[in-house]
Amino acid sequence: MATWSTWRALTASALMALTGCGVLAPGPRDAGTAQGGGSVADGGTQPAADGGSNTAADGGTRADGGNTGSLPTQSTYCAAEAQATCARYVACQLVPAAGEASCRAMLEEGCTGLLAEVTAGRRTFSAEAGAACLVQLAADACSEIGSACGPSAVFPGAVANGGACKRSSDCVAGTCDGLTETTCGSCLPFGALGAACGVDGGVTCAPDAYCASNACAAKLMDGAPCATRRACSSGVCNYDNYLLEVPDAGRTCGTHPAGVACADLGDCDDGLWCAGYAYDVDSYDTLRDGVCTQRPAAGTVAVDGTCGGDEDCASGLWCEIPDGYSDGRCAPRGGNGAPCSQFLAYFSGGYARECLPGYTCGEGGCAKMGEAGEACADSSGCKYTLDCPQPLDGGTPPANAPAYGVCSVPVAAGGSCYGEEVQCAQGAFCDPATITCVALLANDAACTANGQCASGRCGSSGACAAPLTCQ
Repeated sequence: MATWSTWRALTASALMALTGCGVLAPGPRDAGTAQGGGSVADGGTQPAADGGSNTAADGGTRADGGNTGSLPTQSTYCAAEAQATCARYVACQLVPAAGEASCRAMLEEGCTGLLAEVTAGRRTFSAEAGAACLVQLAADACSEIGSACGPSAVFPGAVANGGACKRSSDCVAGTCDGLTETTCGSCLPFGALGAACGVDGGVTCAPDAYCASNACAAKLMDGAPCATRRACSSGVCNYDNYLLEVPDAGRTCGTHPAGVACADLGDCDDGLWCAGYAYDVDSYDTLRDGVCTQRPAAGTVAVDGTCGGDEDCASGLWCEIPDGYSDGRCAPRGGNGAPCSQFLAYFSGGYARECLPGYTCGEGGCAKMGEAGEACADSSGCKYTLDCPQPLDGGTPPANAPAYGVCSVPVAAGGSCYGEEVQCAQGAFCDPATITCVALLANDAACTANGQCASGRCGSSGACAAPLTCQ
């Protein structure tokens, strides 16, 4: 139940991702993909987001939590997940070594909450998915920690259609309908082909269908003409010969082999990139088609060599790709003050990929993320688990006010939370009456917000209430 703002970027990417396992930048003209029935962009509806922890990393920890060759169990997984994840964040210099214990506590809390869902019968535990998650995390880049660790994979839904649910990810094959603050929902089956769907209501289409003209339609196989990636079984609607005067000419489902013309970064088969492609950065119209080209062996391109992505470059380098082009050059990651891209920082969960580990991308370029006690302008300048308290405009701070403009750990219960960007430690919240961090409230205590309650639920009566059981 912690409310630490400094977990902002980790929440967005991997640490406490409630909606999946990562934040990915959409393609330039076909923003986003949707599973299970599309999105608002194509008139579809999407199953509700998940509600659990999404983390694990390796950094040296075995996938079994200690026994080489075996799978993790429900009793070992959460601890192994938290230990490996936090070790990885410390190694990437995103979390201070002194904050590793707090990192583990938060992750174990979220993971244990998912185990409670297993006990309640709303989910199951997949040891195979847990092991795969932990193994993959050893290879994840610092900007992609937890890329294979979606909670719906490790803790898939177990509620059959007609059963009570708290979110759509509880359902084996359907969506959670009718959920309110005080009542559980019910798992409804996905819509059959031809069923009404769309932004104005209707069903959620099955994963092998999408919402087309307000009716569920079967997804298309590779080679079929398409106008959106949501129509394709492969999730790829290429932009072959996508020109301004004929916007949908030549678009088909699937990717292309080497030597075939391409007009988007995702047009080519695995191991290839669309070399020579260029588009207008304002309109996203294709200016020049590229050719699907074999990528160099990972990590082999030296400084100033041509690359199609960061993975092509040697250690310590990143692929600097100018806006509007698919080809880049391998360049050193920047230290303090080096130019960097805030766009990349946003889509990589707050970590600027072109800066050195332990640096973030700000208005003045790459800047070192502060340790506890170091000066800061705002919390983005501090390592995760730390905040940067700021004074209130025109107010008079109390004698025990936090130290302002300094990277600090969240305030423990009993301490003052007066100021901006001041967060209370795990298990506490800022009492608006006293401007003091106090312990989370027990059930039946008066409350005004969910974050004040140990249960995480402030009921409609204005008192902390037990979470919905939905069994």
